[in-house]
Amino acid sequence: MAHNKRQKDKDRKSGMSLQNKTKDLGRYCDVFSVLAYWKQTHERMETAMHVPRGQRVPDLNRIVRPHVPVTVMDIKY
Repeated sequence: MAHNKRQKDKDRKSGMSLQNKTKDLGRYCDVFSVLAYWKQTHERMETAMHVPRGQRVPDLNRIVRPHVPVTVMDIKY
């Protein structure tokens, strides 16, 4: 998918801010926080995360899966 200049500019300008806010939320509130998004200008995933001391990273697949549409390839026969 091709992205237009406006989309790329928004990605470039907002990405680092979102990463910092994600980590700050986790630190200040002492909660698990995570951000993951596709950085279209560099064609890679960008992530940020905070895990409070003594806490384990939750199963992200279990958290995300209910929000992902099911495709025909996902159906087990």
